[in-house]
Amino acid sequence: MDSITDHVEVLNNQREPEHHDSIILAEFDKWRVRELILTQEKALFLWTESNKYKALFSDFTLGDVANFSRGLLASDSLWYEVIDESDELVGVLSVTELNRITDCEVHVLFFDHKLQEKAPLCRQMIEHIFKIYPLRRMTVTIPSICFALIRWAKKVGFQEEGRKRDSLLMGNRWVDQVILGILRQEVV
Repeated sequence: MDSITDHVEVLNNQREPEHHDSIILAEFDKWRVRELILTQEKALFLWTESNKYKALFSDFTLGDVANFSRGLLASDSLWYEVIDESDELVGVLSVTELNRITDCEVHVLFFDHKLQEKAPLCRQMIEHIFKIYPLRRMTVTIPSICFALIRWAKKVGFQEEGRKRDSLLMGNRWVDQVILGILRQEVV
């Protein structure tokens, strides 16, 4: 399998077809969040757009469609799409590693580069996820060179908890990862 659409096609052949009932889970200003129903078209769009953001991948995973597909199709993750008033996809929010039961990883990507404006929307989604899952905490791990993303996480309510030193190779240099967390009692 060489392309993201090949990976999604295999997945779609293995499961029952789903219907998209467009239930809005969170809403703020002109943006709404609903469950991402993955189609080949959306998968290709996400792959193409994601590759424009070099900070999303380490030097080891950049351009690796199989790695990207594993993350996108993982059974222990939830993916949500953020849409604007014209139903255009402007970003995604994912919660991964739910198999850890008490903790999970949170990831966001906004294609319109308006990350800070969507912090209240993301906070609503954090609240929603805490209401439906018995998680104790949520974690974001951010490359230390991604200052805007760290500011976003703090604006949403995540608190810096530590660093993993020299843990990510980006642009042929080792960078730290900042670990931030948010606890259930801080949200609900």
